[in-house]
Amino acid sequence: MRIGVIGGGQLGMMLGSAAKELGHSCVFVDPNADCSASHVGDVLNYSFDDISFVKKLASSCDVVSYEFENVDTAILNALQKSVPVHPSLSLLEVSKDRYAEKIMLNDNGIETAKFRKVESEVDAHRAAVELGFPFILKTRRFGYDGKGQYFLKNNADLLQAVASIETFSHIAESLVPFDLEVSKIATRSAGGSIAYYPLTQNIHKGGILQMSVAPAFFSEAEHLNFLAEQQVEKICSVYDYIGTLAVEFFVCGKKLIANEIAPRVHNSGHWTLDGGSTSQFENHIRAITGMPLGSTEVSKKITMVNVIGTHVDSQEIKKLNGVEYDYKKSARPGRKLAHFNLVDASDAVIQQALSL
Repeated sequence: MRIGVIGGGQLGMMLGSAAKELGHSCVFVDPNADCSASHVGDVLNYSFDDISFVKKLASSCDVVSYEFENVDTAILNALQKSVPVHPSLSLLEVSKDRYAEKIMLNDNGIETAKFRKVESEVDAHRAAVELGFPFILKTRRFGYDGKGQYFLKNNADLLQAVASIETFSHIAESLVPFDLEVSKIATRSAGGSIAYYPLTQNIHKGGILQMSVAPAFFSEAEHLNFLAEQQVEKICSVYDYIGTLAVEFFVCGKKLIANEIAPRVHNSGHWTLDGGSTSQFENHIRAITGMPLGSTEVSKKITMVNVIGTHVDSQEIKKLNGVEYDYKKSARPGRKLAHFNLVDASDAVIQQALSL
């Protein structure tokens, strides 16, 4: 099959590689003709909000997917009139808005941090009273990797934040005193079967994912893995989801607090490329093309390390027996340039990897 993918970043590149392995091909839409995915497929060089690419893309592929949340829904709806689009546009629309996402999760019995809608300076001060300090003020849309977020410890922080905001469309969230952060990645087929990956343990630095380890190894991991599967199944069923998704959680003792949903393949699932079974990228392609889902069974510990901001010498990664995935990007502060996976690595090797 010919697969259209909106977005040509590293996620698109890895989807394209998986598609090739399965005998499919991809065409990507991206404003950068030399994007990461250009190394694995054709690129239609358009801005993401340019609806004029719809006819060309629809006529050149059998199914359309996307690699990031902030896709113009009007464009996807236009595409859907001519070609199937997966995953669920209804869940995509909800996940693009942090406030709507929290409402949806609570409506489905999934616990989140306490939150308030903030549409004015008055709302921001009211949220401070109702939630108490410290709390986090976030844009409802478009924020990622810590962007568009204010961590407010006191009234002085609040005054500084509101003074810097031109237009309010925010959500205030209470600070969750969590033990650690995890994600649950799963792929659902058109027939409703779900392939679950083991719970993944994540470490962030400066709001950006630095490292993921799977299977998660903390004391409550088995119990919370089962709970996460139940919650993911509920979300997938409500939205008749097809494809791979990730749900990020805070672990608080013996319970999970849902943080965010990513209706796509996810950075914390990059370890699946060397997990000894079917990667999240391959299963996404399998799901959207109607192929049977592959096994997600994992028998070894896999550690994924992101390369952020500056490139790391490939030889240094090889010395650690790491498997490198280069995104073919130029260096820039805060930018994800590559990642590498370590299989059954010792704590000492992992610490070396983090210091590269």
